Amino acid sequence: MKSVKKEFTADDAITLVDSMIRHNDGIVPLATSLNNSHDALQTHPYVSLVACCFIDNVPCLFTSDISDHGKNIQTYNKVSILVDSTDIVSKSRLNGARATFIGKVVLVDKELYRDNFLLQHIKAKVYFDFEDFRMYRLNVESIRLNAGFGKASWLYTTIQNNKLVFDKVEVGI
Repeated sequence: MKSVKKEFTADDAITLVDSMIRHNDGIVPLATSLNNSHDALQTHPYVSLVACCFIDNVPCLFTSDISDHGKNIQTYNKVSILVDSTDIVSKSRLNGARATFIGKVVLVDKELYRDNFLLQHIKAKVYFDFEDFRMYRLNVESIRLNAGFGKASWLYTTIQNNKLVFDKVEVGI
């Protein structure tokens, strides 16, 4: 007798993204548009690792103005981050869940996020108050979830009262 696989639903996609956020280790790849003499037209993506914390499921990124990605987002604020749980849920990383959060970053008062951020990044206490370090909130517009074969979804979101809200989910796309 063949086993019947349960259909991957919109609720499954939301639950999985929520779980990935809760289990994130606080470091995410950040993709920005390269802003330097190597790419004057800002047509090439630039990926680096940054410190991150999620507050009400909204990603907050902590970076220095003198870093490449810090300079990039000051010029062009459309970015994406990758939340990756493939190493803990699957023997094959290509079959594990990963979600790309897409949106625009806005500068926020880092003091408002101090406690939440330092709770996850204890060593950052040494440099948190440096003048060149900034906190950016990623106003997520959409999330591309790839949870393995046949489990891809687009999750469309808005930020309401500083919380991530799932407005629409398209499963199987």
